[in-house]
This record gives sequence, structure tokens and C-alpha cells, in this order.
Amino acid sequence: MSLEMKKPVPTSEFKAVAPITGIPTEPRDLRVIPRIKDRSKSPKIFLVCGKNLYSLLALNALIPNLLKMGFEPHVFLTPGSKLEAAQTAFLQYMAGYTAFEQGSVWDEVLRHLEINPAYDSATQGLIKNVFYTFSQLEHAYGVKIENVESINSPIIRESIEGDPNFFGVISFKNYSIAHQEFLDTIKRKRLGNDIEGSRQIEALAGSRCFAINIHSALLPDWQGVYLTPRLALSGSSIQGYTAHEMIYDPALPQRGIDAGGIIDSKSVDFDIEGSSIIESDLGFLTKHGIGFILATIDNIIRYAEQTKTMRVQHQDPSDAHYHTFPTDEEFQELEKRGIPLVNPVTFIDWIANTFSKPGTTHHEKLRNMAFLAVSKWERLVKPKLIGEIITIPAPANDSTPI
Repeated sequence: MSLEMKKPVPTSEFKAVAPITGIPTEPRDLRVIPRIKDRSKSPKIFLVCGKNLYSLLALNALIPNLLKMGFEPHVFLTPGSKLEAAQTAFLQYMAGYTAFEQGSVWDEVLRHLEINPAYDSATQGLIKNVFYTFSQLEHAYGVKIENVESINSPIIRESIEGDPNFFGVISFKNYSIAHQEFLDTIKRKRLGNDIEGSRQIEALAGSRCFAINIHSALLPDWQGVYLTPRLALSGSSIQGYTAHEMIYDPALPQRGIDAGGIIDSKSVDFDIEGSSIIESDLGFLTKHGIGFILATIDNIIRYAEQTKTMRVQHQDPSDAHYHTFPTDEEFQELEKRGIPLVNPVTFIDWIANTFSKPGTTHHEKLRNMAFLAVSKWERLVKPKLIGEIITIPAPANDSTPI
């Protein structure tokens, strides 16, 4: 089946996504639970997320803020990508997106940053407000980060069962589905003994042992996967986040994906015109998503302190709308509207400006490497999928040593 592809919107017409220059949080003060001197006895929050660009950005904010709140984060990275869910979509559309989010292009960027951290010779440390890689996060904050095959991994279940201070699981940007065995582990833990050191955190007992997924849309209207393209096509002016309980029910459509009780939600304005899908998603995550996750934990604590329970609003199945993965025709329609999945040129600048300090040798090297990685993908991989090569202008070198 042939497909006519249009060239991306000229770079000059794009709203380039702004680089991240600091750790975003909610404007209000987050609730801080009584501290425990021994971090090993702090309540543990397990963060299960995909090993991708979005998760890395979120973890750079979540880990230090959870530590400040008195929690001990334990991270589990899962593989997989949206491409695996694209059962009806053309490979060439999602191949581009996946390469930048989690595939070949991002892998090369990540390897470069691992070998060449943004090191400041003047302060003898990593540059402030520059985001760390996964291994650098583990070293900088002393937290545990493990690779697992899915959220249902025995490693996660055994960690839940064996940790007397387990508090709850939060899943985000994770493309594996929680099965009953995982949820049964959570349930058994909830019915078990109280957390060690519960005198300091007994107010949290009513909300502990939760399993929450952070869904990048408003429920129950927008259940499903990869909803940004559908939102763009629908003409919706509202996007949002929903924190909901994880459930697994073979009797429900899609086995209950996104059908669990709602813990919290947030709606925001949505405008993607003149942008790409990846730019829109990155901006949405950094402006709203990270703060929403922290605010959700904050709300759980505050409500538990007042009622000794967790507030849950069950979804009415009659109000639910499950959206399947976008079709090839829908991706084509987005291209016609000038909304590609990714714009390589603006992505290169975003990587360099987010993970390094402009005007430094490190920034120059990172941008050159990102340029080469994207150019290689455009030259060697993309033609096999689309049969078209788009020339990317080489970066100009203007830097000072660091």
C-alpha cells in the first residue's frame, strides 16, 4: 500500500518547544511528612515508567521532590514503546516518533550523555538545572533504579512483598498493562502489617498500598492509548491528566485499561497548531504532568490525614469512551494539517538546550552529536520507510569551554 508523504512544515513556521531550564513543580507548597533519619525506613513509592525521554524528564523532578516530601523513591524502568501498540498504523509514522522518544536517535543521545556528563570544571560538579541521565540520577540522589521487563515483573512483586515500608506504586509513561497477579500482590500487602516506623507516619495508613496510573487525558471520555493525535483531530481545546486506580477485569472492554476509580484530575488548555506531536507532548509533560503527579501524592496524603482513607470516584461505564490507536488515515490527516509527529530540526535544538548549557563546549558537542544521530536516521532509516530524504541544516559552532 503506497502512501504519499508531505515534507514537514518549514522550521521557520514551527513553534519550537522551549528547553527546560529548571525542575517544574506545583506552585503551592507540597505536604512534607515527618522525616525519618534512616532513609531505609522512609515510606517507599515505587515509580514504574518506560525507559524513554518522557520518563527521564519526569524522574529528574519527581525524585528530588519526593525525597523532600519524606518519601524514598524506587524506580523500575520498563521497555516497550507506542510502536508496539500501533497494530493498524503504518510503521513509517510511528517509526519516526519512536526513534526520537525511545529508539535509535534517543539511544545515541543517551549514550553520549552517559559518557560526557554536563560537568562544570569551576564547581567540580554537574551543571545545575541540567537534567541527568538514569544512571546519573541514581548516583546523584542515592536511589535505586532497576530495569524490568514489565510492571508485572517478579522483581517488582517481590520488592513490594519484601519491603516493610512499601507505600504505593505510581505508573506513568509505562506501556505495559498491570495483570491480576501484580494487583493481588498490592492487595495482600494492604491487608498485611503496618509500615515500619508507623508512629511517624501513621496518618498515612489509610492511603498506603495503592496502585495508581497517570493517564495523559481526561477520564472517562478519553480512555485509550496515544491520544494526542486524536485530540488534535477532534478539535478539542481541552487536554488533561487523570490519576486512576489500576484494575484488571477481563469482563470489561480492553480488560479494564483506564477504567479504574479516579483519584485526581486536571484539565488544561490544548493548542497544537503550528507544532508537532512530540513537541506538544513534551511541553504538556513539563508544564503540567510533573506537577500533577506530585500534587496527586500531596492530595492523597492530605485526604488520608483527614479521613484515614483514599478518595476515589468510580467511573460510570456508560460515560466511558475507549479510543483505539490512531489509524494510518488519521496520521495522514495530521500531516495534511501541518502537524507531523516530530520535527527533527527543532528536536535537535531542544535536546542540546535541555541537557546542556548554551554557549559551552559541552553544548556544542551535544548538539553536533544529536545532529549526526538525526541525520543518520534521516539518511539511512527513513528512506527505507518513506522513500524521502529531508536535508537537515548543520549546526553552527559558537561556544566557550566549560
